[in-house]
Amino acid sequence: MNDSLTRALYEEFPHLYSGRSRASEESSMCWGFECGDGWYALLRSLSKELTNYGSLNTQLRVEATQVKAKFGGLHFLLRESTPITDAMIQ
Repeated sequence: MNDSLTRALYEEFPHLYSGRSRASEESSMCWGFECGDGWYALLRSLSKELTNYGSLNTQLRVEATQVKAKFGGLHFLLRESTPITDAMIQ
């Protein structure tokens, strides 16, 4: 994803994408969004949903560890997930 769209997601959802500053052993977000610009709108919508859910469920660490396109689909992995977050991602 281009730098402008990447920055927009990082700025709007800093907690969700906090792994971007971690070492690759801890989070693959250090590589950024490994997908094309066409995924931006979907990622922004999903990021809003996950962030809202995380703010209501503070015991859960809602943090993306990898976002990438693979075989024509989007793979979005969280540090901790629940059936609800899994459903949001699906």
